[in-house]
Amino acid sequence: MISKVPEIKNADSDKERQIEIKEAQLRIALESNMTFVVEGLQKQLSELKSKPSEPKKQEFQVKQLSELKGRVSNAPDREFQALMSLLED
Repeated sequence: MISKVPEIKNADSDKERQIEIKEAQLRIALESNMTFVVEGLQKQLSELKSKPSEPKKQEFQVKQLSELKGRVSNAPDREFQALMSLLED
């Protein structure tokens, strides 16, 4: 049986997108009377919803870079500071 896959809306985060995908999979499994698949997807969906959201990767990298830059600015080694300024660009 071929089912039409529902469109996934634009999600703000990876977690939201994963939840939308699991919900779409769950709807398909329910329509197809796949009892064991439904149970597994419900468990995965509840685990995913209870999992805390992760910060976006780029925001995390910027935070790490600024923390490292703060530590480097206190360092007396000019060569090391020059190297870190290259990484910043």
